[in-house]
Amino acid sequence: MSIKELLGKKRLYLDGGMGTMLQRAGLAAGELPERWNLTHPDEVTAIHAAYLEAGANIVTTNTFGAYRFKYSDLEDVIAAAVANARRAAEGCTHPDEAWVAYDVGPLGKLLEPMGDLSFEEAVSIFADSIRIAVGQGVDLIIIETMNDAYETKAAVVAAKECCELPIFVTNVFDENGRLLTGADCRVMANLLESLGVDAVGMNCSLGPHQMAGVAKRYLTETDLPVIVSPNAGLPRVVDGKTVYDVTAEEFGATAAEIAGAGAAVLGGCCGTDPEFIRCVTELTRNIPLQRKTTERDPVVTSYCKSVALEENPFSLGEPLAVAGVDEDDLEDLADEAMDQLDDDVEIITLDLTGAQPGMAALAVRKVQELVNAPLALLGSGAELEEAMRAYNGKPLVLISEDDQRESVFPPISRYGGKLALLKDGAAVI
Repeated sequence: MSIKELLGKKRLYLDGGMGTMLQRAGLAAGELPERWNLTHPDEVTAIHAAYLEAGANIVTTNTFGAYRFKYSDLEDVIAAAVANARRAAEGCTHPDEAWVAYDVGPLGKLLEPMGDLSFEEAVSIFADSIRIAVGQGVDLIIIETMNDAYETKAAVVAAKECCELPIFVTNVFDENGRLLTGADCRVMANLLESLGVDAVGMNCSLGPHQMAGVAKRYLTETDLPVIVSPNAGLPRVVDGKTVYDVTAEEFGATAAEIAGAGAAVLGGCCGTDPEFIRCVTELTRNIPLQRKTTERDPVVTSYCKSVALEENPFSLGEPLAVAGVDEDDLEDLADEAMDQLDDDVEIITLDLTGAQPGMAALAVRKVQELVNAPLALLGSGAELEEAMRAYNGKPLVLISEDDQRESVFPPISRYGGKLALLKDGAAVI
């Protein structure tokens, strides 16, 4: 049975911290961990094997930072990483339920407008690495430790454009359930569900006790299988070394609480080792995998804010026309959107009909620089495609009664969104 067939039907187990284990094996400060795939393959394989023997079903390749701007021999590094993980999976005691996940970490660069990296460049960098991994025969893609909704979307788009493998995504939430750039559990759950990934959740940053509350909140926001991979507590520096304050037994006990709430995939992050995963599997194996279904209103989001579409039909702000707008006019367009927010409009509508090539994407980016409210996108064809690709969040997609509804399905499938019919100035789902 494939991992996709088991997902959501049987609880699955990820491995724990790779960095923690590499440091114990002798990885020096400042040394690139992915280089060990080539220079220390037996040590890396042994780490994977130890996690599998502890009960993990999924081992993540040692590729967290394997990108072209770090490695001139990127293909060799990734090929070795996949081979090391595959060797461990094939040699473990449960090879029929042992899968190799290609590990995609953050780029370490901020995307525009907060940083200098464009969305398309981020997609390209992610795709370069994922494409190599897919060619080496990985079983799934894990996009992890993401602090930003836009970078998360770039990685997911890259993965979807490179393969049809299952895609797991975990973000880094603080104790308030927010990412560094502001998205909360509802925003990320709806964005990722809309993008068509297979499992969602959280890793890193928090220990199991702090993460349990965030996980329970996340479980109310999505019907997708939820992943929870905490750190081994909160880090402290003792005698120049980083140590964590939660034991493996305590970690496993909290994992049992999280499993009882409905988490489908459990693992560990910084500070965890095979003993932590062993405790998790032993203490949760007999807990049934079951979820309470929750009735939820349709939701649209920006990069940090969500709006539930509680009324049907529901009112929108006056559409802002992008047709006839050039780059010099974008500031004025964004100011008009700001004025609508002052009038308590919750969803800003951009009319993309007749926009010049490239202008729909520029308009979306400019408005989102100044406006944190979700956007409704009215249009079809190429202008809708480019606007949805550029959009940071899950937009409302509007069509008029004269539009061909089928024309908006492909971009919604690729980039996520909620479709509504615009009728007499109101949107009907």
